[in-house]
Amino acid sequence: DLQPDDSQTQLDLANALLLAGEYAQAKQLGLALLSRLKITDIAAVSLYTLMGNIALGTAKWADAVEAFAKTLEVNKNYSPAYIGMGEGYNQLELFEESVAALKKAIVIDPGHGHALFSLGKVLLKAAGKIGNNETQNLLDSIYYSQKHMALGGPTTHALFNKAAALHRLGNYAAALPLYREAQWRLQAINQKRGVSVQEDEMIQLIYHEGECLYRLRKYEAAADRYLRATEE
Repeated sequence: DLQPDDSQTQLDLANALLLAGEYAQAKQLGLALLSRLKITDIAAVSLYTLMGNIALGTAKWADAVEAFAKTLEVNKNYSPAYIGMGEGYNQLELFEESVAALKKAIVIDPGHGHALFSLGKVLLKAAGKIGNNETQNLLDSIYYSQKHMALGGPTTHALFNKAAALHRLGNYAAALPLYREAQWRLQAINQKRGVSVQEDEMIQLIYHEGECLYRLRKYEAAADRYLRATEE
């Protein structure tokens, strides 16, 4: 029977505040827990992970990496900490470190969809900056994006990552249907919510579709998509 001042209850409250976007309150509660609790291994993993996620939510990238590193000092096999660390490194543009952390998460949990997606995203963003091999980075991005989609089905962002990598490799015919499917899925999300909340993403998808059509010498269709992008 948990009481309101029990540490687990307080930790659950801090995580709820984090998920609600109340970062300042979540951080205050997390720091209070760290200062007064006798940290057990389980509590330390949960608390440092909480602090790492708060740091990510408030764009404190170096703080996030530090917090997740403390998590891993307690439990070196905790894959969410490697994922969080990978995101922190990504935002700091330390791409090799980001890739290394995300690959460790996948070694621990090969079916972790978030890790697979994040690795595909980082490899796309950093293509040419990891090992000075842009083509291999893009091919690896496609591989991990595809593995992510094989697990849970295609998502708008995973489709975009794969399409963008194919686009940069010059495979416009393969990228084109993926950009279109991503648009369809984004439209479905907006219709379900009853509001368009991702207009910038839709414009980007339409514009890239137009680029592929242009490269494929379908100029009339390309012009239509370029005009549509300016109207969104």
